[in-house]
Amino acid sequence: MKKNLLILVFISIGLFSFSQSVTTFNASSVQEQSAILHGEFTSGSGYYTQAKFEVSEAPSVNGIYASSDFFNASPTFSNVIMTTADITVGSLDASKTYYYRFIAYHVNSGSMIYGNEVQFTTTGSLPETVTGSISNVTATSASCIANMIVGDGGLDITGYGICWNTIGNPEITDNNDGVVGNYPTNFLIFDNAMTSLLPNTHYYVRSYASNANGISYNSDVIEFTTLDVPAITTTIPSSITKISADVGGDVTNDFGSSVTERGICWGLITGVTIADTKIIAGSTGTGSFSASMSSLSAGTQYYYNSYAINSIGTGYGIEKNFITNTIDPTCTNATNITESSFNANWGAVTGAQGYYLDVSTVSNFGSFVPGYENLDVTNVTTYNVTGLSSETVYFYRVRAYHDGGDDGVDFTSGSSANKNTTTLDSEPDVQASEIEWANNGGDILLEWIDGNGEGNMLIMKASSNVTNPVDGVEYTANAAFGSGTQIGAGTYVMYRSVHFDGTASVLITNVVNGVDYYFKVLEYSGQGITTNYNLEDNTDGFGIGNIGSTTLPVELIYFGAEKTSNSVTLNWITASEINNDYFILEHSKDGKNFEEIATVDGSGNSNLTLDYSYEDKRELEGINYYRLRQVDFDGKETTFSIVSVNCGINDKLEGNVYVDNTILNVELNSESYDATMIRLIDINGRNMQFVISKTQGPNTVKFDMSDLARGIYFVRIERGEEIISKKIVY
Repeated sequence: MKKNLLILVFISIGLFSFSQSVTTFNASSVQEQSAILHGEFTSGSGYYTQAKFEVSEAPSVNGIYASSDFFNASPTFSNVIMTTADITVGSLDASKTYYYRFIAYHVNSGSMIYGNEVQFTTTGSLPETVTGSISNVTATSASCIANMIVGDGGLDITGYGICWNTIGNPEITDNNDGVVGNYPTNFLIFDNAMTSLLPNTHYYVRSYASNANGISYNSDVIEFTTLDVPAITTTIPSSITKISADVGGDVTNDFGSSVTERGICWGLITGVTIADTKIIAGSTGTGSFSASMSSLSAGTQYYYNSYAINSIGTGYGIEKNFITNTIDPTCTNATNITESSFNANWGAVTGAQGYYLDVSTVSNFGSFVPGYENLDVTNVTTYNVTGLSSETVYFYRVRAYHDGGDDGVDFTSGSSANKNTTTLDSEPDVQASEIEWANNGGDILLEWIDGNGEGNMLIMKASSNVTNPVDGVEYTANAAFGSGTQIGAGTYVMYRSVHFDGTASVLITNVVNGVDYYFKVLEYSGQGITTNYNLEDNTDGFGIGNIGSTTLPVELIYFGAEKTSNSVTLNWITASEINNDYFILEHSKDGKNFEEIATVDGSGNSNLTLDYSYEDKRELEGINYYRLRQVDFDGKETTFSIVSVNCGINDKLEGNVYVDNTILNVELNSESYDATMIRLIDINGRNMQFVISKTQGPNTVKFDMSDLARGIYFVRIERGEEIISKKIVY
């Protein structure tokens, strides 16, 4: 855009040399529409008496300016030696390059001397805008209307709009809404929208425009605040029970839009809204309110929040949560009971974060086992209680606890009903030993030396290893295989008895020819729930024994030894004999090492019951052991059971054994109060009845045999290491 030029001339005069020259200097004080031009010439003879500046919008070509827009200064000087010119030129265009030179000339002749050409560029000018007004304010949007561009800075507009932020003096790098393009305009009215705003937030807004010289912002910043949903706080829960809780809220600000509904919303997962369960509480408007959550589940975590609704939308407080009170736990029976420990057990309680355990030796928990009063066992349902005494009754109970959730109250339930258990007796540490077995007429005879328990038990299984018994359980024995208590699959209890004379024996019946049987003899202590079995396998003489049964040539139904006045009488009875050549009688002092003392001819083949007898007349003392062997005509042998007899036994202990109708009478005469065991044994070796007598002097022990079948029985009298066996026919 062309401007009219205002030229001011400043002349400085001074002496110089008599030679003549013209020089153009760089412009100074360059502004958007003005600049100061500088030049100098000398005139020694005074021939050139005038000077001027030529200014053009384009450079000269071959020393000639194409433009006719010369800006001339024509002062007249007489007899001037040196002249300096400074001219302020105005009404220039902003951001434009100009070219100029200084000229000295003679007025009359028109001759000129040209100085050098110099260029300069005026500075830029920015657009000017006015910010309009705010309208249509919501919680998240607003409009800014009637914004104006009131000046283009002399250049085309390249962009315009509004910008905003929340801290003041916004720029387009914050948030903006505008247009970009080339708009040759000096005046424009425009509207803009602001979206994605935050509710209840104060914003600053101003207009802007840009041209080639840059961007300018309106100096007047306008302000506004977005609307909002109601402001509300959520109160902490109170009066929490297993099924209910009191909650509430407080509407503190409606932001100019009346609250039409308020209340509580809740659910089982975080992030609850009014789309979940809700309770509309109290009147509308601002202020506090309360509500009760009911029909809840015990030990359950609930999330809840307050809400309020106005025309803008739904406002929520800060979500809170709590856990309802748990139910009281229920203890279950103890397990893994030993002589010094047991596992206390209980059912899991919903919502429990852990449990407190009490253990006592009294049912009212007036005292506690050290370390087991209110013991935090964490979130488990079984706990191993240790450091206990054997054969002692212990009581235990538990309580559930939780921390109430982030906003609830810590809670501990009531105590469970008591459970009690009894620790086992101390486990025997010496097992039965020197276990021996023998085929006895198709049955199996087992004998052993007792360990140091209160008693021992024989268990047996066909074809594979036995299953161990369970501590704390008593089992019923029966010498007929398959008739006693079954332990696991196929393991039967064959014998179970307290110790009497340090040794024990049992005749196992109902076995099958050609089947291998496995057995163990287990020492135990205690009775009933205190029974404690020694299950070790590596004690001498203890373990799994393979005792395959086979068809025997001789069916032996009795073998016994009895001390007489000057000898030991050995008696045995066979029910049948096949190919039987003879018997060998053997004697031992230790029950291990035997020597042959006699042979007795067999009966070859027989289906009759046959009695055999032999009298050992050697002088013997203490306990003596006898063993019977049978030899076939073809040289094959069968070894039968071992019997023992105490040759130092008092003759009075032998007593008198007889049957009167259905009553078995055993007459004894003991010089001490030592316990005497009298056992009635059937022909299969089963213990039918037993009595323990501690009477000193003459006494009679009676057995009622009315429920027993007629046949051959044996009476075994045992006291300490003394053993007497007698046969009776009922």
